[in-house]
Amino acid sequence: MKMGATDSSSSSSSSSSLVVALQDSLVAHNTNFDARLKSDQLRLDLLFRWMRCSCISANVLRPDISMKWFDKLCTLHSESTRHYHTLMHLEEIFLLLDLHQQAQQQQQQQSPSRLPILSALEEEAIVLATFFHDAIYNVHSSTNEEDSAALLEEFMRELAAAAASSHTNNATFGGNSHSHHHKLQSLVVSIILATKHHQIQQQQPVDDDPHYHCMALFLDLDMAVLGKDARAYQVYASLIRNEYRHVPQDVYCEKRAEILTAFLQEQPQIFLTQAMTLALEQRARDNLAAEIEMLQRGQIPNTNNSEEEE
Repeated sequence: MKMGATDSSSSSSSSSSLVVALQDSLVAHNTNFDARLKSDQLRLDLLFRWMRCSCISANVLRPDISMKWFDKLCTLHSESTRHYHTLMHLEEIFLLLDLHQQAQQQQQQQSPSRLPILSALEEEAIVLATFFHDAIYNVHSSTNEEDSAALLEEFMRELAAAAASSHTNNATFGGNSHSHHHKLQSLVVSIILATKHHQIQQQQPVDDDPHYHCMALFLDLDMAVLGKDARAYQVYASLIRNEYRHVPQDVYCEKRAEILTAFLQEQPQIFLTQAMTLALEQRARDNLAAEIEMLQRGQIPNTNNSEEEE
């Protein structure tokens, strides 16, 4: 995996501020992934982010469709089999995205020609990818990402059909062209599928790929959990174990240790963006190494947040 050459010394001050913010953010220390404990507040925040997505907010004639899908996604992320992949995971991605956008706005004022600023389409794609990338999460399945992408496509088709049947029946989709709709759907699907191996399949050089930074940023946001502080990471690791409670502990320890070891060996660099690399790379590697050591001893991180019984 390669890191785009998108940052420069001209934006080093803002970049340094972002690195510190990422290291010390509430997300880095958060250990609560039980969305039920703050369901009303969390739901309102996620609904606000959902409705700000232009392809949704523009479909004002059919608010029932957008709410139906929001409720569906909330229900999916609240399944009893989920412990880490809950609505709190979505909220953490959005909170980290906020930090990036704040830093990018600051950098743009200082050096507008040298910054990898997200386009409006890319911002919209990241919102949709956040809501849909883990929409289907079945630990017994090897096609979660493909199934989640298919669900996104179903949603987009329904929005397009609603727009086409409205009294504005013309070549627009919620104020956006059909071309925009197609590009948006294609980009979101690409992001979701990239989360399967957390790699970007490069068809062209990084500098020539118009959406490389967008995809790299989302993958880093999704993987930021690896760079939490040590205790928060242990909670995360215990919650992943809870999602695989059907697997005997000795088998789980052996297989997860193998997977994490291979991941560290195959990834000379976990994060793709400079700020995330500087902020979280070493902490992520330390966390993974510590978990591998525990797993090789037949132990699983066990915290007050974990339901795992040794």
